[in-house]
Amino acid sequence: MQTSRLYWIVWLMAMTSLAYAENPKVTLKIKNQEEVYMSDNVTLECSIKSDLPNWKYHWYAWRLSAQLQDVYGILEDTNILQVVLSFETEVYWCAAVRDDHPYYFEFSNSVTLTVQEKPKATLKMRRPVHIGDTLTLNCSIEGVFTGWRYTWYKLNWTGGSDLLYETTEDTYTVQSVTQSDAGVYWCAGERDGRLQYSEPSNAVTLSIQEKRKVVLKMRSEKEVIYEGDNVTLECRIEGGLPGWRYHWFKSSWENKWMEITGTTADTYTMESVSFYDSREYWCWAVRDDPPDYSEVSNTVTVNLQGELNETLKTKNNGPLYVGGNVTLKCSFDSSFNDGGYNWRKWSWTEGMEQLYTGNAYIIPSVTQSDNGLYCCSDFSPSSHLIAVFLLSAQATQKVTLKIKNPKIPFYIGDNVTLECSSEGDLSGWTYRWYHWSHAGMWNELKNTTQDTYTLQSVAQSDGGKYWCYAFTDDPLHYTEFSNAVTLTVKVDYLAGNGIQIGLSCLVLIVLLVLMSECFWIRVLLTGRSAESDSERHKVI
Repeated sequence: MQTSRLYWIVWLMAMTSLAYAENPKVTLKIKNQEEVYMSDNVTLECSIKSDLPNWKYHWYAWRLSAQLQDVYGILEDTNILQVVLSFETEVYWCAAVRDDHPYYFEFSNSVTLTVQEKPKATLKMRRPVHIGDTLTLNCSIEGVFTGWRYTWYKLNWTGGSDLLYETTEDTYTVQSVTQSDAGVYWCAGERDGRLQYSEPSNAVTLSIQEKRKVVLKMRSEKEVIYEGDNVTLECRIEGGLPGWRYHWFKSSWENKWMEITGTTADTYTMESVSFYDSREYWCWAVRDDPPDYSEVSNTVTVNLQGELNETLKTKNNGPLYVGGNVTLKCSFDSSFNDGGYNWRKWSWTEGMEQLYTGNAYIIPSVTQSDNGLYCCSDFSPSSHLIAVFLLSAQATQKVTLKIKNPKIPFYIGDNVTLECSSEGDLSGWTYRWYHWSHAGMWNELKNTTQDTYTLQSVAQSDGGKYWCYAFTDDPLHYTEFSNAVTLTVKVDYLAGNGIQIGLSCLVLIVLLVLMSECFWIRVLLTGRSAESDSERHKVI
């Protein structure tokens, strides 16, 4: 039915145009824009080339939506029509009409308004993401429109969505992701002016993965490695998936790690090793498709020994720190060591350096420049090389002080625990605690030597700054002083006011009781006085 009406309208337009072939031409055009979007305001202008006055305009539209065709008239006498688009496709035309002589009825050309789709946001994320990584999501909208502000969403566990307020930029970043950051994310754009909203982006699912582990081991059947041997290190990743590239690293004499270039295989072979290869080694693996990377492997130490039963020892136990002293001692069974040993040091900066001739080599106060590879040899004709020793003095340990049970603010009577911690292992170390009060007094807190210090039921005098440090006796070594932590203790006036109000109420109740008793005593005395007067009158 609707289609037949359309045919009749088109036929009527054609017949009318033939009947009035000499009539002025009527033109319909879009006045304000070419591309149109849903809910846009569009202005149509109907014009006729004629000097005759008193023209009227009839407007017609044909709409197609959900396979429904409809033609209807719009009763407007003006040559300007404002329409708000609400269908996917709309066709408009107009007719110029004169009711006075000479009579005219002329149709215009038709104008088709095709609604453009809103630009859609696109969300991208680097995959995969591991715990501790930095997550970066990028939201982009293509097209001629600019000035977009971006809204970020995350699907919550109840099926709704949480609006993320951290940013309106095109990038959303989460530093050091945790399992709680896993979920479904999407974004959308909005702007001022025309076309205010974009279509929502695609959804991206963030799954937090654990890094794959790699294991480094030495592929050798020999228990002892000598100069000239071949050594192969093998780096294996769990799961055995293909497509991994391996990065290899070795320690240097300056407490740094150097990357070994020239290979990305899962094995690294050193041919005809020398004491220069006596170092620590580690590896890790990366993959491009899909992108992924592993944890850092364990370290493997390559130690070379001479052809005799030689040892190189230090007389110090535990780690060596800058400022400590070290004694290197070399011994082996040989008839050529009566005159002691020949001591040498090798480093990247200085190369091989002759040090000393004797049974032991002592460094009274170690510095970073003393780090390097030390070796000793006997005075035999072949000058047997003794096992090398990598001296690596660590920098002074640092400790961090923090409040273990943070609370803002602390009030009188609260318990406060301070914790002095370090990234390194300080097992068996002794801790010292200090307090600088608001009154300007510096005190050492001697009631504990542990890594925590607890203040029971704090008072305002406990407020001020706190520091700590740790030390060990064997060998003697101190950490740096910690950062300062300020403890502020306040009075809970609300609790104090409550006590005062309670006491005031109690006093008021007691006064009321006392006043009440006094009142009734006076009443009783007045009554008895009245009875006495009555009896006197009776007697008289």
